Amino acid sequence: MTADNQTITSLLVCPKCQGKGVITTIDSDKLRRMRKAAGFTLRQMARRLYFSAAYISDIELGRRNCTENIAKVYKSLKPRKGKR
Repeated sequence: MTADNQTITSLLVCPKCQGKGVITTIDSDKLRRMRKAAGFTLRQMARRLYFSAAYISDIELGRRNCTENIAKVYKSLKPRKGKR
């Protein structure tokens, strides 16, 4: 398991939000690095998650909370072989 995947795996869920899937502690910069390492543009990731690119950008910039489901999709990303 990579360090990035371990970060996503060990995310804490806010006690007040339990059951709602809202994540309170997340390194949003790591989300962006994981997406880029997998070779996805912001728009491609947004389409994959069925959200707007602006919404995904806000999550990656720490302006919006990341849900468990979105974190799972990021966790499932595999780094691209032979990065540019």
